Amino acid sequence: MLRCLVPGRPAPLDRFGTAEYIARLRRFNASANYLADLKRVVELLQPFTGMKVLDFGCGLGAASSALAALGCVVTGADANGNLLEAAAREHPRVVFKRDDALPREQDAAIALHVLSYVPNVPDTLNRIYGALRAGGRIVFCEPNPLFALAMLPRNLFNDYLADENVVYCRSYSAWPRVLRRAGFTGIQGETYGEFPSFPKNRALRSRVIFTARKVG
Repeated sequence: MLRCLVPGRPAPLDRFGTAEYIARLRRFNASANYLADLKRVVELLQPFTGMKVLDFGCGLGAASSALAALGCVVTGADANGNLLEAAAREHPRVVFKRDDALPREQDAAIALHVLSYVPNVPDTLNRIYGALRAGGRIVFCEPNPLFALAMLPRNLFNDYLADENVVYCRSYSAWPRVLRRAGFTGIQGETYGEFPSFPKNRALRSRVIFTARKVG
């Protein structure tokens, strides 16, 4: 739980390909929270027919498939071969490949609940930046650690708080600095997903969503 607040230890890569983790990921991909996140990311992405999109950390390919259905040319990339095999079986319209061979000249890249799992976020953003064409955009969604602090007395069982694979969740104010260091510009962010029974303020919104673009 505290890994949303302080850095944790990166999980072994093979942990993400176990049957237990795949089952958990299937449940998460079917959850109302994930579907709401995906909807908002698609709104910000503004997909069009033929748009080349990199789904970084694609997992089982749920977001990749949704974008392919909208006419995008999607490449799903992940570090775990077991996840890629399962994604390829379920979503034959999408190209899936290991994330050590990212495609180039992509119009956009998305990452849904991925960057808090990687051990080196600056390096990952640099690689995504290199995969984009000039002017290409990134859209990503991550847990908001301020929400963890706000909800700690009342709710200890949120899915992402209990996820032992999380390395670190950056704050809303930290993301622009990391994005700028990777070369991104036009950075815009929002907090999202507040519980309706609470006042609307940044600390009580459960996710952060950012968009940025490659210079050019």
